[in-house]
Amino acid sequence: MDETLLDNQQAYVERFTLIYCAVVMSFSAYFTPQDFNWKVALPVNVLLLMIGAPYWFRKSRISKTTLSVMSQVSNALASVWICSFLGPTSHANLVAIPQFILVLMMFKGRSRPLTYILGTVCVFLLSLPLFPFVQTSYAHKRMPEEHLVILRYFFDLSILALTTYQVHVITHSWQGALEDIEQKRKHLERESTWRARLIRILSHDIKEPIVGALQMVRKLRKNPDPDRQSSLINQLENSQMMIREIISNVESYSATSEDLDLPTQTLSLPEILEKLSPWIRSRIEEKRVTLGLDRISKLHTLRANPESLSYQVVLNLLSNAIKFSPEGSRVELETRSSGDTTEWLIRDQGKGISDEVFAREGFSESGTSGESGSGLGIRIARLMAERQNITVKWIRESPTGTTVILTQAHSIIKD
Repeated sequence: MDETLLDNQQAYVERFTLIYCAVVMSFSAYFTPQDFNWKVALPVNVLLLMIGAPYWFRKSRISKTTLSVMSQVSNALASVWICSFLGPTSHANLVAIPQFILVLMMFKGRSRPLTYILGTVCVFLLSLPLFPFVQTSYAHKRMPEEHLVILRYFFDLSILALTTYQVHVITHSWQGALEDIEQKRKHLERESTWRARLIRILSHDIKEPIVGALQMVRKLRKNPDPDRQSSLINQLENSQMMIREIISNVESYSATSEDLDLPTQTLSLPEILEKLSPWIRSRIEEKRVTLGLDRISKLHTLRANPESLSYQVVLNLLSNAIKFSPEGSRVELETRSSGDTTEWLIRDQGKGISDEVFAREGFSESGTSGESGSGLGIRIARLMAERQNITVKWIRESPTGTTVILTQAHSIIKD
């Protein structure tokens, strides 16, 4: 049985045993022989009190199963006593109905033997009026029949109320469990869809650079010319970097679905660019793109996780800007601050970002030099930025180019 359902039922068991114990003890004066004595009254009331054991001892080291067994045994012994004293017409045996439901709540899904044994005990209690000893035991001390009339009505109403409440409890528990199962099913469906998408992305996007790398290795074997080797090695290195970037993006995008607690600190764009220098230098040299850095300042800082902001946000956005920039063009970087709001801007002179990039997961466009990717870079940048209270906005310039703006209002930052 689902653990959520078991936990929900256990909480209701503790509450119900308290209610059941209180109801039964309210009738305890009727369960005492007319010639009252403590030797009889004390054990009977102790048994009635122990029906609520799952509640009274809920914070003790005694296991929940043991407490439930104690409750059931106490109820069985008390029921035999009550029915014997009040007589077979008292309807006291009907307490076996809510007690049977309680057995299912306590033991079904936890212990099959206890469910069968104590369920059988409940059937025995329900059929108590059929046994001769109930007819004869305490007959000389039994309450007069006319005094039992009102008591029967109270018994019947109490048992009906308890049974109705238990049915409500079980229905509510099952409904909660079904909702939990449905959520897990949807989560598994999303995971399955996501895994299938990853396989498609990896099989499609990694295939091209791998094939290119194999072709370059064959050329190196066929053409030992040192001048030619240097060019081919550079191309081979770029292919491997492309594969690494695709895999890194897939891993990062997978991590965005997790609830990660990222440590943060104050960061400036110049220090991030210095950290990213080895990755950026190879890209701008290959595309012969220049970076405009004269409008950035160390004073305009953002509060974020250094690794996430550097590699998953800035590197992805900057790589994307270089990817779609024409050869020989310029990518401008700028930082600015107004009040408690800081903005970082990246401007390129490319063809402008396509609306399809945001419309479909995994959508990928080739760069100006035929570069390919997983199509996840922009999504990763936006998701990881938003997780750190940074908004990302893309503005298509006229006639060409795109400006990306990272904005953070420091008043809403949560340390």
